[in-house]
Amino acid sequence: MPTAAATRPLPRPVHHRSCAVPVPRTGAFTRAVPAALGCVLALAVHGIPAGAQQLRPTATGATVAVSGRGGLVSTNVDGESRWSRATGVGGEVGFGVNPRLAVLVALSSLRLDSDPAQRFRDADIGFRRLFGRGGGTVRPFLEGGIAVQRMTVGVPGGGGATAEVRATTGSVSGGGGAMWFLRRQLAVEGAVRATGGRFSSWTDAQGVNRPVVPVQARSVTLRVGARYWLAGR
Repeated sequence: MPTAAATRPLPRPVHHRSCAVPVPRTGAFTRAVPAALGCVLALAVHGIPAGAQQLRPTATGATVAVSGRGGLVSTNVDGESRWSRATGVGGEVGFGVNPRLAVLVALSSLRLDSDPAQRFRDADIGFRRLFGRGGGTVRPFLEGGIAVQRMTVGVPGGGGATAEVRATTGSVSGGGGAMWFLRRQLAVEGAVRATGGRFSSWTDAQGVNRPVVPVQARSVTLRVGARYWLAGR
């Protein structure tokens, strides 16, 4: 923990009051996302046209995926919390062990809209549990795993310049969504993911420790992308 003499540059870069997302908007976001996913999941329950079912999709074998993502990030410094919008991209590689279980390794990056110098990078390893009929065109899923997160922010440096500092932490992540197959080995998918962590050990680009106050961060993101199976079986 930093001493009384430690610099406290982080609250200003992290929290821009003019750009912060009000807390009530967080509720609207979290209500809208499940509603959108509910429409997709309803298709899995009530069925789809017979012509689409003839695709006989695969869910096994090696797979790659890319996605765009956006959501809300909360940063808490000394009990003061602010929500901000964030956008980013991500990619995954995975392997479908059977029609209901897959293992995944994912990399993603998020950048705060209110402060582009502040960003989060995640590396996740986890699993996906698929539901619905094996070989179905719409496959709901739940997923979870462990993540290594890195947070980068800008702080005042010498001569009025801005220096980057970063901290790394471990966390757990979880979420769910659905895949909709367009071809036997190609699907579009949408999912909601939540994660968070405490960032307390900050270093600069040279690896020198910097006395910056700890930050507790949480994020809720929606991702939409495409997934391709390299060789389904």
